Amino acid sequence: MGAVNKGLQYVLRDENYERPLNTNFYHNKPLNMPPSWFNGGQGGIRINRQGQAIVADNYSGKRSMHAGDTLHFNIRFLITPFKPINTEKHLSTRFVHEYVPVDSAIAWEVR
Repeated sequence: MGAVNKGLQYVLRDENYERPLNTNFYHNKPLNMPPSWFNGGQGGIRINRQGQAIVADNYSGKRSMHAGDTLHFNIRFLITPFKPINTEKHLSTRFVHEYVPVDSAIAWEVR
């Protein structure tokens, strides 16, 4: 939510969190949904504007628990800005996501 100079990213997790692989390897290791937040598909997020505010409603849905059951509702916040962006350097960097000879990548002007 927000923008580069004033924003918030948050991630809903639990004690079973494992960092996912890059998107091109997603099928090898799909996202591990947090049982506390996901609750078998009953959980979710609603984001709405209320006047001047943006409200994020995070919910886990109805569930039954027994004595001694434990759920972890962890949240990771990232608040921007992290650091100034050098747009010239950032936008001129190119990457190759393909197995090709180095000479081919150089010919494509990848740095």
